[in-house]
Amino acid sequence: MEPPPGRKMRVGPSARIRPTWVSTYIRVYAMTLTDIVQPVLDRKLPAALVAAFLLQTAGALFWAGSAAERIATLERSAVAEQDALARVAVLESQIATIRASLDRIENKLDKRQN
Repeated sequence: MEPPPGRKMRVGPSARIRPTWVSTYIRVYAMTLTDIVQPVLDRKLPAALVAAFLLQTAGALFWAGSAAERIATLERSAVAEQDALARVAVLESQIATIRASLDRIENKLDKRQN
């Protein structure tokens, strides 16, 4: 374990098992989660505040669910539109073929009449 910059670790017979900065760090900075949460839990929260948090959470979950449903609906309609666009492309190519055939037939009829 290396000391922080600017600190020297004791060496020799008078050295402790841990350097002094480590024990100070552990005493000052090593708080557990219960040390942090316990003061908050010791205070009494008003019932209205708890109810407001619960209602906001429920509202957020409801909103997220409805947004997900709207997105799913849009994705389904986009897939349906892609299928329709593919069918329209096929119909356009068939119409172009029919027009070419119709032009050939008209040209033959015009030649016969002349």
